[in-house]
Amino acid sequence: MSKALYDAEAASALLVPSGTTITASTTYAGVKCSPPLLATSMWHLDISAINSNGTYAFILECSPSLGGVYSVLTQTAWPVAETSARQFMVGIPASLARQLDATHLYLRVRAVLGGGSPSCTFTSWIGKPAGAVGTGSRGRGDALSVP
Repeated sequence: MSKALYDAEAASALLVPSGTTITASTTYAGVKCSPPLLATSMWHLDISAINSNGTYAFILECSPSLGGVYSVLTQTAWPVAETSARQFMVGIPASLARQLDATHLYLRVRAVLGGGSPSCTFTSWIGKPAGAVGTGSRGRGDALSVP
């Protein structure tokens, strides 16, 4: 059963289960969450353990169908020889998802590992950063102001 996530929701979509350990490049299954509608959401990566002998790139991709061709939305590389646990957020370029194909429905994570003895334990999800207000916010008075 797939879960749909829209920008107006405060919910999150889990892309990679907590505590997942990989030792080779891996592509995870897509999750239905309508990337063109995620303008104020963030891609979260929580690295809990990582081997300094490897190289690591994490890529967020989108597609109109679960088994379709995926396009790169954004990517980040882990600093070489960095071994401390870290959580970071990357903005989701919803406008790029719309430009690539307004019918994109799925997101997935691809982890590309290289070097000698790579190993990484992490989780990844889509959610709002703490305190996010969405695409519109209340200004002075009762009028709704849209940035």
